[in-house]
Amino acid sequence: MAEVDRRPEVTENPKKRPKLGRKWERERDDRLSAHVMGPSCNCSRLKCFEVTTVRERQRLIDHFNGLDSKNVQDSMLASLIECKPVARRRPRQNENVAELHDFSYSYKVNVVRDEVALPIQFCIKAFLSVFGITESRVKRIRSSMAKEGIPPTDQRGKHNNRPRAFTEEQVQRIVDHIRSFRGRQSHYALSDTRRLFLPEELNLTKMYNMYCEQFPHHPCSQESYRHEKIFTCKFNIAFGYPRKDTCSTCDKVNVDIQAASPEQLSTLIQNKELHLRKARVFYDRKRAAKQLAQIDNSVAALAFDYAKNLSCPNISTNDAYYRRQLSLHTFNVHSLSDDKVHLFTYDETVAKKGADEVCSMLLYYFNNVVSAEVSTLELFCDSCPGQNKNWTMLRFLHHLVVHQQKFTKIRINFPIRGHSYMECDRDMAVINQKATVETPDDWFQQFKSARKNPSPFNVVAMQQDMFLQVTNHVKGLYRATPPFQTRPIREIIFTRDHPRTIQHRANWNGPFETSVLSKPLGKRGVAQQPPLSPIYQERIPMTLAKFKDLQILKTFCSATAQQFYDNIPYVGQSGDEDNNYSELSSEGED
Repeated sequence: MAEVDRRPEVTENPKKRPKLGRKWERERDDRLSAHVMGPSCNCSRLKCFEVTTVRERQRLIDHFNGLDSKNVQDSMLASLIECKPVARRRPRQNENVAELHDFSYSYKVNVVRDEVALPIQFCIKAFLSVFGITESRVKRIRSSMAKEGIPPTDQRGKHNNRPRAFTEEQVQRIVDHIRSFRGRQSHYALSDTRRLFLPEELNLTKMYNMYCEQFPHHPCSQESYRHEKIFTCKFNIAFGYPRKDTCSTCDKVNVDIQAASPEQLSTLIQNKELHLRKARVFYDRKRAAKQLAQIDNSVAALAFDYAKNLSCPNISTNDAYYRRQLSLHTFNVHSLSDDKVHLFTYDETVAKKGADEVCSMLLYYFNNVVSAEVSTLELFCDSCPGQNKNWTMLRFLHHLVVHQQKFTKIRINFPIRGHSYMECDRDMAVINQKATVETPDDWFQQFKSARKNPSPFNVVAMQQDMFLQVTNHVKGLYRATPPFQTRPIREIIFTRDHPRTIQHRANWNGPFETSVLSKPLGKRGVAQQPPLSPIYQERIPMTLAKFKDLQILKTFCSATAQQFYDNIPYVGQSGDEDNNYSELSSEGED
């Protein structure tokens, strides 16, 4: 849903991080599950620890520790205690000094043998030892059972001697104050979501201070204001608007809706809903492809995209804000079925970010990562014309299916512009992009340690000989230009059944159009293809101005990093390296 000002709503089931509770609540829960089995009773009459196995006793205490509350535990213990009147009194002491009981008690435990629950009688010492409880607790349970016929209830914290306890009126006052703020939903949420984003200049402390100013006669602590039963449980709030790279259509429609007349409002809302439904189809297709790939080994579903360029060196000195830095390119291929990620990384002196580079990295992935039993590919990427949606990419995918016969079918899906958030974006958000990094190798280590579950990132350091001239390799088999407009296309299918044509459509629904890609065979048969040769024969030189900036920034780095930046090629580089460095150093000092 595009961004619209809204107020926070109370919800009983907010999608937030697990609630840890206050310290005393955590300690209480720890005590419930901290019972430890005691020693043997050495009972000669019932032989309690001999008639039961260690595994049976361990199962009893594990079940006891797993119960939710003390009341539930007491109910379980009460069910294992039998209370009956004294049948015969035989005091061992004189009746005037003997402690006479009104009831006699017997204890049992239930163990499972051959899928049948069997009650086994225990002495009180073994009963206490198995459940790791004290005798006073058993006495309280026995007393309640004898007098009231029901187990006791926990009365801790239920006294009326808490003058500062929160009343419902105070809770409602805090809830109303939180609801008075205006927030927005995420741009990438295509359907209604409970999460609301308040302005980035706000935080919990500022909200609490504003509450104290508004209600000076009703003070409360900040801990009470943010208490998990109010802020955390009743609301799903985050701070900061996720508004990067938003959809221009959504932004324009939102402006039009705010200024629309009542007659125009209905039409604008319908157009907006139609636009969002079209955007939602891409995510539905991706979800369906992921589920299919998880159950069918012959199908692979992949999402791929370039990440934001990272800077080298990435250091905290203020000179870095005024100097040009070396760019590190990262191409992300995310397997949707198992969430495995391969990051293809290289700096700007190794290769560029064109169609040949993308096809080369995909070819490496298909040859070295994709299983040989995969026959169908489902691809998802954005509509960047220079990298993904271009004539080189289409010919490359068709060549894989028809000429190399590596796959029987490939389907590539393109989202609506502005609604292209994918797993690749989520992967890069895991990486600490503020880390101190001196060279590309340092970024590689950051990538490898950024994620542990479900699996670490697989980092592929691309070398120049791995980037191949895909365009030159396939252009002899196909037309020079595409036979259709590629910009509006949403879906393209390549199949081996139709070796010269592809199916494509500009909408997610409706019939496919068919276009001819390849040239007819003619009398000479298939045209000769030049071999796949590397694109680059030497490193790409950077501009002299950028090289000068790097020579200044390298002084803040280690000796190893300085040597790396000394070896970077630049435009106008001559053979006399010493003279070049002396000139650059003198210019930098000026």
